[in-house]
Amino acid sequence: MEGYPGRFSRILLILFVFVGGALAGSVVALKFIGSGGTAEDSVDPAAERPENLRRLEQLAGLPYLTGVVPASRSDRGVVEYERSRTWDGLNFFNCLILPGAYLVDMEGKRVFEWLAPDPDESWFDAKLLPTGDVLALVDGYRVMRVAPNGDVRWEYRAPVHHDLAVAENGEIFVLARRAVHIKALHPKVPVFDDEIHVLDPDGTLIRKISILEAILRSPFGFLLPSSHDLEPDESVPNLVLDMLHSNHVQVFDGTLEHLSPLFRRGNLLVSMRTINSVGILDPDESRFVWLWGPTNIARQHHPTLLPNGHILLFDNGQSASQIIELDPLTNTVVWRYAPLEGFYSEAAGSVQRLPNGNTLITESDPGVVFEVTPAGETVWRYLNPLTTPDGLRATIWRMTRFDPKELGFLNQPTPR
Repeated sequence: MEGYPGRFSRILLILFVFVGGALAGSVVALKFIGSGGTAEDSVDPAAERPENLRRLEQLAGLPYLTGVVPASRSDRGVVEYERSRTWDGLNFFNCLILPGAYLVDMEGKRVFEWLAPDPDESWFDAKLLPTGDVLALVDGYRVMRVAPNGDVRWEYRAPVHHDLAVAENGEIFVLARRAVHIKALHPKVPVFDDEIHVLDPDGTLIRKISILEAILRSPFGFLLPSSHDLEPDESVPNLVLDMLHSNHVQVFDGTLEHLSPLFRRGNLLVSMRTINSVGILDPDESRFVWLWGPTNIARQHHPTLLPNGHILLFDNGQSASQIIELDPLTNTVVWRYAPLEGFYSEAAGSVQRLPNGNTLITESDPGVVFEVTPAGETVWRYLNPLTTPDGLRATIWRMTRFDPKELGFLNQPTPR
C-alpha cells in the first residue's frame, strides 16, 4: 500500500494476554515453543530468562495505572504559567479512578464538574459536548450521555473500552471488543476482535465495524503477533489473546480530502497498541488504506489528524515518551518533542495542538499536563490535585482545552 514503510526485519512480538475484561488482566503463563523446540524444551515464565523479555511480559499484563507519584500538599494545581505565551482556555479532564469529570481554568480553579450517577463507577473516558452534556465511557460496561446536572439522558450497554469519538453529524463511534475463535490466528484460544460500534445521537446502535477483520483484509496482517507456537496454561480459564489493543478512534469529516483520498469523509484513524501502529481504516471497504508505526513508535496513544493533514500522536515508548507530528503522505516526522530531561507515561497519554501552535501534552500516569511552544519551551504546567485512596496523584486519562466561547452552557442556569 502506498505510503507504507519499507520491509521489516522479523522480530519477536510479545503477545498480550488478558483474563476476562480488557483492562483487568494479568499475564497468563504461556509455554513458548521456539523454532524447532518441543513442549519439554519450553521456558516457564517463572524461570530465569532475559531481563528485557521478562520486563516486557510484565508490562504487557499491567492494568491501567491509577497513580504513580506520591501527592504533595504544596506541589499541586498550576505550578507554571507564562500568560503571554499560552493559549488560554478552559481545561476538561477525567481521571481513570474517579466517578466524574472536571473543568478548570488556567489558574487551576474548578469551573464545573460532572458527577457520575453511580459514585462507585469510574469514567475511563469522557467527551464534553458544546451543550454541556458529557459522553462518559465506563470500561467494559456502558456509554452514557450525562447532562450537566447529572441526569443520564441515555445509555448504551456493551463491552466498550478506551475511547469514543463524535462525528460532525452527531454519530458516536466507540471502541468495543468481543472474543472470537479464528483458527488462522490460534487453533485453540479465542482472540479479541476490537470493534467500532456506531451509535446515533440518541445512543442507538447503527452498525459495527471490525478492526481485526480490516487488518486481515489489508496488506498488514503480517503484523499480528505469531501465536501458533504459544500453548496456553490450560488451568487458566477465560483466556483471550489481545492481538491489537486498540485505544483511540477519530472520524474524518472530509475537509482535507482535497489533499488525499486517505482523508475522505467517514474514514477512521485508529491506534493499535499491541502492533505499535496507527492506521487509516476505510469502513466501506473494511480495510486499512494506510498504516505507520512499527519500528518507529511503541505503545502509542491518541493520534489526531491536524488541519494541515499531519498526524499528531503521543508515543509512550519503552523508557521515555515523545510527541511526534507525522506527514502521512510522505511518512516523514516533521516535528518532535523529546526533551533531554525526558518525560514518561508508560500506559496512557494524549496530545492536543492548540490554535496558536502550542501543544498541550497529558503525561497521564503521573497526572501531569503541560503546554509547550513549537520550540519546546514549557509555558504552563498542571499537577493533578486529585488523589487516589492510597495518596498518589491521580492519573489523568486526557485533558482537552476549550475556547470558553464553545461552552455556552456555562452562562446558563443548571437545573438541579
